[in-house]
Amino acid sequence: MEKTMDVLRDMNIGRVKEILAIMFGIDIIRERNSERLLEKLSRIAVEVLHGISFVEIIKDGKILFESGEKNGSPFDLDIGAGYMMRVYIDDLDDESLELLEYLQILSSAHISLLHEIDIDPLTGALTRRAGERKLLNLFKGEERFQMVFVDLDGLKYMNDKFGHEAGDMYLTDFVKSVSDADFVVRWGGDEFILILRENAEEFMKKASENFWGEFSYGVVRVPEESENLREALRIADERMYHMKRSRKRDLNIPQNSPHVE
Repeated sequence: MEKTMDVLRDMNIGRVKEILAIMFGIDIIRERNSERLLEKLSRIAVEVLHGISFVEIIKDGKILFESGEKNGSPFDLDIGAGYMMRVYIDDLDDESLELLEYLQILSSAHISLLHEIDIDPLTGALTRRAGERKLLNLFKGEERFQMVFVDLDGLKYMNDKFGHEAGDMYLTDFVKSVSDADFVVRWGGDEFILILRENAEEFMKKASENFWGEFSYGVVRVPEESENLREALRIADERMYHMKRSRKRDLNIPQNSPHVE
């Protein structure tokens, strides 16, 4: 990274733009991590652009990281998805101003693309790829939480009987009913994972009251019952299927019925 900075400082503005575009493109393919990108962006801004002494990257009012020594006047740049770059400017020349605007455009486009990759376009939940990354990081920590594995009952029947628009509404309305979870992952077609800090049983009872469909679920307490994501998924999946089988028996529905899946 340091060698890259030295090279960029010695280049003309057109070539710097080309190199930055390549760097950001590689990040999309390799890292797909918004915050690592923005940390790199803040260092580039301070070390390459003349007249910028200090940069903060902020999300939802919280400073994620900072670079440089604070001098000059602050100027805020919106870069999308709740992120803001605050730069401290002291006598910015025209070329540096042009590059700063270019960095803002590149970073905004990058963040927007990463957001599209990480968010399920139908439900607004995290995609499986993004969710698994977030779950793995969560399991590495020391926080206590509850993981809920949810399977929506009757989605195939809903699609077959009323059409896929009704099935889509079934999915989106479920996600709305659990929107107070810490985060929601669409794990499969009709499978979701919720992360909760509150009592899971009370939360799911409230969700069932706010959702017009039905679902089965299994809960794992972390780290009390599992400290490993794979094992936690296995336990939650088994408990979810136990609930599903119990509900079928209570309703006297054959185990292979399409009405409850």
